Amino acid sequence: MPFSDVFLLVIIFILAIKISYEDIKYGKIKNKWILIGLASGLVIYLILIFLGIFKVLEINWLYFRDLLTNTLISFFVAIGIWHAGFWTAGDAKLFTLLAFLLPLDYYTKAYIKYFPSFSLLYNIFIPIFVYFILRGFLYFLPRFLLRPKETLKKIKEKGRETSQEKKKKGAFGFLGFIAVFFLLMIFQRNLSYFLGQIMIPQILIFIFLLFAFKPIYKFFQKEEKAVYLALILLSIYFIFGLIFYKTNLINDLRSFLNPNFLIFIFAIPFLNKIADFYLKKTEIKKIPLEELTQKMILAESTIEVIKKDKEFFRKIGKLYPDGLEKDQVEEIRNYFKNKKEEQIEISQTFPFAPFIFLGVVITIILRGSIYHILLGR
Repeated sequence: MPFSDVFLLVIIFILAIKISYEDIKYGKIKNKWILIGLASGLVIYLILIFLGIFKVLEINWLYFRDLLTNTLISFFVAIGIWHAGFWTAGDAKLFTLLAFLLPLDYYTKAYIKYFPSFSLLYNIFIPIFVYFILRGFLYFLPRFLLRPKETLKKIKEKGRETSQEKKKKGAFGFLGFIAVFFLLMIFQRNLSYFLGQIMIPQILIFIFLLFAFKPIYKFFQKEEKAVYLALILLSIYFIFGLIFYKTNLINDLRSFLNPNFLIFIFAIPFLNKIADFYLKKTEIKKIPLEELTQKMILAESTIEVIKKDKEFFRKIGKLYPDGLEKDQVEEIRNYFKNKKEEQIEISQTFPFAPFIFLGVVITIILRGSIYHILLGR
């Protein structure tokens, strides 16, 4: 192991202890630790560059190009995940920092060109998914064993709450998303035929769809005609392919039936459910309106009340996972006071930083991702 890797790993694990502790205890990631980690990493990389320039060490300069590319993509991906509501701004900064600090050698068994830290994302979110599955199982199992009939009755009642119209819209939303996915993959695969060597990396399509799932899903829920249009375009492509480009069509179909694609398509809704659970979140409590402060997170029931007043919902702006902004607090207080409400429901999140560092540990041990290990690659 190069001496620089040792220093970088030491920095990562020192930050892991401090940041995880504060995230668990105070529910926030302080900017000073991000800046300290960034400065430490920059010093190490600058020393390596200096030693390389003066021929003290033999340096692979392409490594720094790949590191910079990975860090920049990680930054934009992290911002996208924050904007989509999967984690807070502090989590986004932490992920970007770790993508910068973690040596690229630890992705060798599942190296994804341009964005090797995509493996780190897998190693963060797969354990979270397992955590919520186990949490749900441990929550419902004792209740089912103690009161099986009552528990089953509640589950059935919850299912009946979803009207046929909502189920239909949900189906249209998901079908539209699948159609967009296939159309983008067709575009990506066939672009080189028209533009020579220009090619959009497949990973960028995956990243775009990961963040765009909700708006695409909601769009097709509202615009059913757009679903039919997307399906017609797909049908035209398949018919045209059968007649003129049968080999290319078969290759496209093989790609679409690839486990990577199928898992990705059906994993996205689950990831969104995880995000919803993370934001609705584990503990809901009522507090007096006067105690509502900046950075508090509204419970889903409270958000639903606000959404019914479309004008007010637009007025307060987007509700980010970091919690309420100062001006949003005042607006929401006044809104519920006018409704003669004295209390408001808020929710609390669990600390995300420990899962991010767990993902780093998994990446170091596997030198790749859980996903690629499960697929036997």
